[in-house]
Amino acid sequence: DDNVLGQAIAIAVVAAEGVDKDAKAIQRHCLAEISPYKVPKYIRFVSELPKTASGKLKRHVLAVEHEESQK
Repeated sequence: DDNVLGQAIAIAVVAAEGVDKDAKAIQRHCLAEISPYKVPKYIRFVSELPKTASGKLKRHVLAVEHEESQK
């Protein structure tokens, strides 16, 4: 949770093979491109994003995984 927005922004990133998994670099890039309040507080690297049979992102699965990782 975030004291200002109510919820903190979290992202799941699938990094390309051979690319550094640098969360701070992602945050710096975001700060240069978007408003500071939109910069993700939590960055998690995953091998793949969970999707439904029709190819839609299972956002609720990512949310549960994030909550479990914060315990």
